[in-house]
Amino acid sequence: YPVGVQDEGNPTRSGAYYIATLTGSGLVQNNTLGRFMIQALLAGTVPVNLIEFTATKNGSQNILRWKTDNEINLDSYVIERSVDGRNFNSIGSVPANRSASINQYTFPDIFPVKGINYYRLRSVDQNRQFSLSAIRSIVQEKDNSMVIYPNPVKNSLYFTVPVVENEKAVIQIIAINGRIIKEVSVTLVIGSARQIIDIAGLSNGTYILKLILKDKILTNTFFK
Repeated sequence: YPVGVQDEGNPTRSGAYYIATLTGSGLVQNNTLGRFMIQALLAGTVPVNLIEFTATKNGSQNILRWKTDNEINLDSYVIERSVDGRNFNSIGSVPANRSASINQYTFPDIFPVKGINYYRLRSVDQNRQFSLSAIRSIVQEKDNSMVIYPNPVKNSLYFTVPVVENEKAVIQIIAINGRIIKEVSVTLVIGSARQIIDIAGLSNGTYILKLILKDKILTNTFFK
């Protein structure tokens, strides 16, 4: 930042103000003028004016929309999600238009968790300052036909699902940001099919277990 500074050697000398650059130490450095004491209050940067932020359900997806203006110095929007309304994780980001006029954005959460999904926006400017939006929430109905345990889990995750005939299926482990961590093809046997998934190599965090059947997709959230 360019700031007005006063001569450290003679802070009372009239007119001893210069323009220099703010460093991480809290002082300013100028090759010609040397070190100075800051005598000016830096104006805080407001990253953006968030006019509107909504979250709506569209089938199995949740759609986030927001409207802004005054985002000249803005870098990006980070979309964050939580399952408890307190601990949030990033599920994606959108670059800012950096326009002073009205801007509109849309972000689909294609893998929402079953139950309550809490969302907020982190608006980040080019100086890495940020502001947080109000929290929005959407309920995705739970499908209790697939049971997973234990939860939280350490090494082996078990799940059962009712099967009316022998059926091929795909099991996916998905990170909170939508990235597929693991994918396994299995054959489910008629009855209450039980499967074991090795997750010992996963880092601690929140994950989604996705079971892809021929006529439906089941998901459930687990913690490690």
